Formats: sequence, structure tokens, C-alpha cells
Amino acid sequence: MRKAGIKDASLHSLRHSHASNLLSMGVSLPAVSARLGHANTNITATVYAHALPADDQNAASKWDELVTRKVQ
Repeated sequence: MRKAGIKDASLHSLRHSHASNLLSMGVSLPAVSARLGHANTNITATVYAHALPADDQNAASKWDELVTRKVQ
């Protein structure tokens, strides 16, 4: 971390950021779980799948797209 210029962070905080951001970017839960070496996806979902601020806005936008779509 020193070599990368990262200060005030632990290996654990980097792991948490890595997992949370991958999930936020749409990487599947099983893929992230496998990267972390978890025995099952429930562990990953419980610890790392909290919503990041942009996730809530994305969910609201997707819902708006769905309910305002014109029926053909």
C-alpha cells in the first residue's frame, strides 16, 4: 500500500472496497464470492452487498424506465 501511495487504509478496508465496488458495477455475486474465497454467497451478500449511494439512484432510474415505458 505504501508503494501505491495509499494511506490510512488497511488490507481489510481495501478488500471491502474491492468487493463492494465490484458488486456495484454489476459483477455477479457468485463471481465476487469466489474471488474472496467465501464458502457460499450468503457470506458475501451479508457482508459486502450493502448499497453504495449510486446504487440507489440506479435502482430508481431503472424502475422509472420500467413504469414509464410505452406499451406496444
